[in-house]
Amino acid sequence: MLRRLIWEDISIKTILAEDLPNIKADKSQIDQILINLVLNARDALGAVLEPNFKKKIIIETGNVILDNEDVSSHSGGKKGQHVFFAVSDNGIGMTKETKRQIFEPFFTAKEKGTGLGLSMVYGIVKQNNGSIYVYTEPDEGTMFKIYWPVCNEEVSLEKNIHEETVKLSSNETILLVEDDENVRNFASVTLESLGYKVYQASNGRIALDLIHSGECKFDLILTDLIMPEMNGKELVEQVKKILPESKVIYVSGYTDNHIVHNGLLEEGVKFLHKPYSVDSLAKIIRQVLDQK
Repeated sequence: MLRRLIWEDISIKTILAEDLPNIKADKSQIDQILINLVLNARDALGAVLEPNFKKKIIIETGNVILDNEDVSSHSGGKKGQHVFFAVSDNGIGMTKETKRQIFEPFFTAKEKGTGLGLSMVYGIVKQNNGSIYVYTEPDEGTMFKIYWPVCNEEVSLEKNIHEETVKLSSNETILLVEDDENVRNFASVTLESLGYKVYQASNGRIALDLIHSGECKFDLILTDLIMPEMNGKELVEQVKKILPESKVIYVSGYTDNHIVHNGLLEEGVKFLHKPYSVDSLAKIIRQVLDQK
């Protein structure tokens, strides 16, 4: 899955420790963390302009016990046994100012992008009583290292919501419209892992061209609401002139109240707030597709 997210000139290497202790984690959240960190590493490597530069991403796991010294040197850490996983790259690195802001919602060092990816990672880690650290220098690459507390409880083998939802997908097709490349890549990989066929469009015009060409026969439109040139609502208005029964889910980083208050959407329209989890995406898609 991760290989598809990065460019051909980037190598990806995994160094995975054996016999790691159990952790208590939602698989979909771990997927989100890895996807967002790999996309961040890819973008850092994409900014390297040196010819014949060997671009690398390394994913590593291991077992570690954090002591008083470790905790005092890493704010937010907790003593005890942890599993760590790290994603590193040999890209452009970060300045101290960028590093200081990197986990703030909507902060991005890119010309385009929501800046939600790393904020989402930070939120998931903290929600699970873990800690995350960034080691970086300009032109020296970056490592994100996550410490996840070991779980000493008996591990439940019950299937989670995500696994149950996967069974419900039945080869439907989704037209994904999203102007942020990273979000689009994440959503596309996630949807395909849930069993859906996906057509991608980076804006409303391209989506309409796909529909008019007859190449894209879809069961559902999943579209960002706020996009340049043609927003999601305008796109759907055009689509429904051709296909009035089209099913739609809107996505946005703005809150539901902001969207309704500013007249962007009517109440009752299916809406998913960014950043979203794999499970929340899977559940709302099934709700909409299964409506008669």
